[in-house]
Amino acid sequence: MYRLPAFSLQVFLVSLGALLLEVSYTRIFSFKLFYYFAFMVIGFALLGIGSGGVAVAVSRRLREMPIATVVRIGSLAAALATVAGFVVIAALPTAALSMAQSAGEVLRMSALCGALFAVFYAIGTVLAALFSASGPALATLYAVDLMGAAAGCALAIPAMNLLTPPGTVMAAAAAFALASLSTPGTIAPTASRSASEGRAARAFALATTACCTVLALVPGLLPDIRTDAIKHLHTTGGSAQKTLWTRWSPIFRIDVVDPPAAVGQAGERLVIIHDGLLGSTLQRFDGDFSALDRFDADARVLPFVVAPAAPRVLVIGSAGGHEILASLHYGAREVTGVELNPQTVQLLRGPFADYTGRIAFDPRVRIVNAEGRAFMAQRCSNYDVVFFVAPDSYAAMNAAASGAFVLSESYLYTAEAIGEAIDALTPNGVVCMQFGEFHFDAKPNRTLRYLASLRAAFEARGITDAARHVLVAVSRGGNSDSTILVSRKPFDEPAVQAFLARNALLSNSAVVYAGPGRDADPRLRAVLEAHDAELEAFYDSYPYDVTAVSDDAPFFWHFARFADVLAGRQDAARRLPDIEDSVGERVLLRMLAVAAAFAVVFLLLPFVAMPAVWRKLPRKADGVAFFAAIGLGFMFLEISLIQRLTLLVGYPTYSLAVTLMTILLSTGIGSALSARWRTGARSVAELVAGIVACVAFYTWGLPAVVTALAGALDAAKIAAAIAVVAPLGVLLGAFMPLGLEAVAALSTHQRSYVAWAWAVNGFFSVLSSVLSTIVSMSFGFTVVAWTAVAFYAIAAAALTRLRAAA
Repeated sequence: MYRLPAFSLQVFLVSLGALLLEVSYTRIFSFKLFYYFAFMVIGFALLGIGSGGVAVAVSRRLREMPIATVVRIGSLAAALATVAGFVVIAALPTAALSMAQSAGEVLRMSALCGALFAVFYAIGTVLAALFSASGPALATLYAVDLMGAAAGCALAIPAMNLLTPPGTVMAAAAAFALASLSTPGTIAPTASRSASEGRAARAFALATTACCTVLALVPGLLPDIRTDAIKHLHTTGGSAQKTLWTRWSPIFRIDVVDPPAAVGQAGERLVIIHDGLLGSTLQRFDGDFSALDRFDADARVLPFVVAPAAPRVLVIGSAGGHEILASLHYGAREVTGVELNPQTVQLLRGPFADYTGRIAFDPRVRIVNAEGRAFMAQRCSNYDVVFFVAPDSYAAMNAAASGAFVLSESYLYTAEAIGEAIDALTPNGVVCMQFGEFHFDAKPNRTLRYLASLRAAFEARGITDAARHVLVAVSRGGNSDSTILVSRKPFDEPAVQAFLARNALLSNSAVVYAGPGRDADPRLRAVLEAHDAELEAFYDSYPYDVTAVSDDAPFFWHFARFADVLAGRQDAARRLPDIEDSVGERVLLRMLAVAAAFAVVFLLLPFVAMPAVWRKLPRKADGVAFFAAIGLGFMFLEISLIQRLTLLVGYPTYSLAVTLMTILLSTGIGSALSARWRTGARSVAELVAGIVACVAFYTWGLPAVVTALAGALDAAKIAAAIAVVAPLGVLLGAFMPLGLEAVAALSTHQRSYVAWAWAVNGFFSVLSSVLSTIVSMSFGFTVVAWTAVAFYAIAAAALTRLRAAA
């Protein structure tokens, strides 16, 4: 009977807790800060784990300490650091968008990162000590590590539903404490320590396990999380805002608040906050439709002017039901509201049903919990109006503060999404997209980019006169609102005249495009009417990037080119003072600098303390090439897959958990099978060939899978995502143990070499967690994936040389 190596249970528990912590913190950082800080969690998790490996390499005391003692103390330290770190992260005030200008804010963000880093540092120390001393059992123990991490990913979503994300953080702490408690042996077998001290240490570990379990089961005992200064839940004392209802979910946290009287007519509306940002409103309604005359002077009326009478309406992002109510007022015979978050759907059916006039129970209304694009794919040619009102399919892309989310993917704004919305129309139907512009006259970036994507959608269908299918109106002045109407057939003259006449009745609204041959904003005319060469010239001369976005690079809000930001061309003299203007890009570059600084200090500088051993390590150049390449390549593939599979699975957190679970489980299998590729250059070449085949499928085959499964059940989509990721994971999993075995065979300083290799891998993994986002935004996910293939080719060549030297 096969027996697992010693400490397999402890490795499994520590790895399970690490991934529970990592996934739940992506949700917490999305709430406290913004969605793209989720990738910072991944990066600093890797940084901490790599730094723990460095500690094992440079600390003689750690190397000489019995493994059981390292595991017991390190696991308990991870549990305590998790609890303390959560308190710091919850309480620390932040203003993340000020990082681009404020050194003080960089320090505060560094402190936030430090609280996260400390936990993973302890985890890394435990794992590195075990791996560097495991000898022939290394591959099996590494496989157990990855399987524990995969189990943590699999449990993360159910745990967040059951315990909330803060409760899941405490569940991770309980797993660490249990690993300490279950480790055999005394705390430190020295003559100076008595048996009673050992018993006291075990009692402390037991008490820590119990306390963390209680906090996981009763997360209300934990401090509430202070949101970033720009978020609507952020308060500075004395606010009249009252929170009436709060729910966490793996998608985003919802808070329903009664705003101060100064914000609006007292008692007439409640505000829905999504992840700390304004998401929608709940309007008081008594059931009397004749009293809804406020909608008569609202731009929401415009699509109904040109749509068929008594239309069937699809509202993408129905939220608090305001657009459902407006559609009913405008004469819709049927309204289907699609909402991503199940908790938001329940607002209209449960606690606020009476407040909103029970519109969710109106026989003309159907509210569906689904992702917008998946739902549209199931219902072709059924709707007279497809209504997007700043839909932002995830709270991370709320239009009210889009500058915070320029790094987030926006799959409801891509050319493919526009095409699918058009396909969901009846022959005379119309798509309506409404969102805010910071200042339309100065820089209509969002409108231009949407029109560019719209033009690409029509051209993909062989239609070259997109301009005849578009009408655009905006409210003038600061904080403009843009209304874009898109028809399946060209707008005829009566429809255009009806649009012009109704817009003239709206206060402060102007038509800026009504088809070829009419007065129009020249920038909109260029995007819609210019020939290809003229269009390219316009894009090159325009100070922002407003080219079409696709599913391969769906960063709709990313207007500032990184080259311009680095060169200082987005200078203050030209920029208006708004938060979307290159702030997100600058913050990302600052994040890269902070990550690099942490990585240098905690991963590389410690080796200065061991120059003699460092000089004796052979083939360091090949070692750097191998472990740097697989660190960069692995993260490039992992993050591009998380982003790509968001469109398949439908929920960002689900995509993160499913992708991480699958890639960790499959890399664990690959690690356990690594002996198959242990000898010969051909074996390594076969691994690289397999990676090439997988990336080729992701490039040319995965879009067809996403389209085919758009209307499938969630279980089928998750199964497909697992099937897509698993073969790649098996191939990637073989590289790390093969490399560690190769360098361990080169030197008598085996533990130091393995720990140093772990550190190099961690350093480049940290950098690549941010670099992959920059490359994705600049060139798309396909380029990211093929760049990863190049990294693995470099790793294969370096591994061949290391083996030859050994």
